Order: sequence, then structure tokens, then C-alpha cells
Amino acid sequence: MRHFFSAVILLLPLLLELSAVSFAETPEKCVDIAHGHNPVIAGDGEEHIHVVFESSAKDHKVQHIFHTQSADGGRIWTAPQDISSSQGASWEPDIATEASGAIDVCWVDTASGEAHPDVFFARSADRGKSWSAPVNVSKTPGVSSEPAIAVGPDKAVHVVWTDTTNGVTDIFYSRSSDNGKSWSPFMDIAKTPGKSHEPATVVSASGTVHVAWVDTSFGESHPDIFYSRYLEGRWTKPYNVSKSAHVSQHPTLACSHDDKIYLAWADSSRKLHAPDIWGVVSGERGYFAKPLNFSDTPGVSSQPQIASDGKARLALVWSDTSLGGMEIFGRIGIKGGFSSVLNFSHTKEKSHSPDVALIGNLVYVAWEADAANEHIIKITSCSADVPTGPVFAVDPEIHAHNSR
Repeated sequence: MRHFFSAVILLLPLLLELSAVSFAETPEKCVDIAHGHNPVIAGDGEEHIHVVFESSAKDHKVQHIFHTQSADGGRIWTAPQDISSSQGASWEPDIATEASGAIDVCWVDTASGEAHPDVFFARSADRGKSWSAPVNVSKTPGVSSEPAIAVGPDKAVHVVWTDTTNGVTDIFYSRSSDNGKSWSPFMDIAKTPGKSHEPATVVSASGTVHVAWVDTSFGESHPDIFYSRYLEGRWTKPYNVSKSAHVSQHPTLACSHDDKIYLAWADSSRKLHAPDIWGVVSGERGYFAKPLNFSDTPGVSSQPQIASDGKARLALVWSDTSLGGMEIFGRIGIKGGFSSVLNFSHTKEKSHSPDVALIGNLVYVAWEADAANEHIIKITSCSADVPTGPVFAVDPEIHAHNSR
């Protein structure tokens, strides 16, 4: 499971430093939609909103994967439906939707044995009314975890995950061209000296598959964000995007209508004990511009997720401790500018594990809120057309791109 800066702004000269956090308009009131963990959200061509999450039904002692949807802008939600139907435990879901309205979901499952969990997949061709039987995608002898899913313009489904089959922790990849009924043999796309984990993936309008992950090749104490894409029948050599002196983690990817690739992650380069959300955009021939600090809040910023649409709009959300507890913050980008920081949660509960989607003219944000031993999936929305201003630069010495 699991998905904001304008290409125009990111490539402008970097002149000033963002010095303070200011809050823009407040999103609409949040809605409780289910009890569970780790929600992921997506929309389809008919502007339905789909949320998939981990939960335990009354007759299950272990977690399964559930789906719920709304057809009225998020006010009314269907009763959660168990789509994993596993004899084992299921967790770490991710979701992608097709232009037809079909829904593709992957997750980790112990149906094949607790010692060797695999990545499973299910599809709904009728907007969540019914689901295919789960299919084992990975089928490896190692431990498969942290799956991420994306759908290409040719309707092919692409899944990446973390796997220990080769004796090291690497990033594996497989694809399906028949709606998930069968899957290609897995490919190890990392093959780096370090440990690789936390993969994210997106497919551009041209059909190119892009993958980013956390990698410890330059030191376990300061992991970096690596990137590769499938080009001309092969995976490109992994490229170190963050090149950070400290800890880079939680990568997330999105693709614009004009094939620009947006990559964001959490990074402690500027404040060792209070990471910020950094990001880059691809330039000519797939190269990335210098990273920018997109949160720059006084608290700990983590767990970023990014989304884009066909109207040059982007949205970035993350968990943040700047207000004393843990809230869901974010920014919205529109054609050459970015909003001030938005507080999406406004709750007393600990809010974390956010995800975001641009559906119609609205930004939808889902997250998990923890209070009184309850784990509640919440959702809110706001207009994507918010006031924006320039994105300010950060200290260029923080990320020395030619240092390693």
C-alpha cells in the first residue's frame, strides 16, 4: 500500500528559506468510517471513493483486509466487506483503481504458512460489489512483505514488495496482464549491497514503471532513497536520490499527466530528531531536481503519501507532532504554487498512517486515529482549489548531491 509538488515550481530558482508554519483553510469535518488499521484510499472514474484497511471481524481472531466505499462524496459508507477471506492473517494492504472502475488490491497473507507470508491479490470488476478469489502473487520461499500496487494505461497490474528469498532483503517485482489471474515470475530489481525495503511504485501515462525504496548500501545508520524504472525491457541501475547524511525513509511516488515523477520521503538531515518531508521531481531524461523541504515544521514529520491527477494538481500528506500530539498535515499544489500547511485531522486522538487521493475537485484524506484502545479509520476532504503561493527553498548544503 501505499500514495505533491508542481514541476514548474520545483524547477524555479531557489531563493528563500521557509521559516515558519502557517495554516490555510480548514478541511471539512472528518467522518468515522470503520474500526481498523492502515487505511489506503483511491477513487475511480465515477468518483466513487474506496478505502481498504486491516481489521478483525467478530468471528475472526486475526486481521483480514476489508473494503468500504462511498458514492456520495464520503458522507455515507457501505458496510465493510472482507475481501481477503483468508485462513491466515492479512495485513499491509495497498489499492489501485482502473479507468473502468475496477479495483485492484494487494496485501500480505499467511495463508501459505506463518513462517513464509506471501503477497496476495484480489480484484473487483463491479466497483466493490463482488471480489475475485485471492491469488498468491509472490509464491517465494522467503518472507514477502510491504507490497505496493499500480495499474498502467494498458490495464496491466504491477506489484512490488520486500522479499528475503535471496538471503538478503531485496525488492521484488511481478506483473499481470490478465486482471490478476496469473503473474509473471518475480524479478529482483534492487540487487544492491545493502538492505532494501519500503517500496513504492507508480506507472506513468507512457507505461513506464517507476519504483523507489529505502536502501542501506551507504550505511545502515543513514539509509537512503533509491530509485529505478523499467525502461526498454530492463530495470535501470538503482539511483541514490536522497544522498542524505542522516535517515531517509517512507518513500512515496506519484506521476503527473505529463509524465513528471514526484518522489517524497521523510528525512532527518535538517533536524536530527525531527524529520521533515522532502521531495524531488524528475526533469529531462528522468533526472531529478534538487530536494526541497515541503514540511519544515517544528515537530516530527513522517509517513508521507502523495497523489496527483490529470489537472496538474498534487496533494501531499504526512503525520506531524508539531501541535503536541500527532496530527495529519498536508499541502496542495496547483500549477505553480503550493498551499500553506493544512491540518486535516484536528483531533485529540493520535492520528497516523495517512493516505490521500484526488477525486474530482476534492482532496480526500484517510488515516487511523487511536484513542481509548480503539483504532478508528477517519476520512475528511477539502477543495483542491485552495490559495497557493511560491515554494521556498532550503539550505542547499543539507543534501550535497555530489558528495557520495
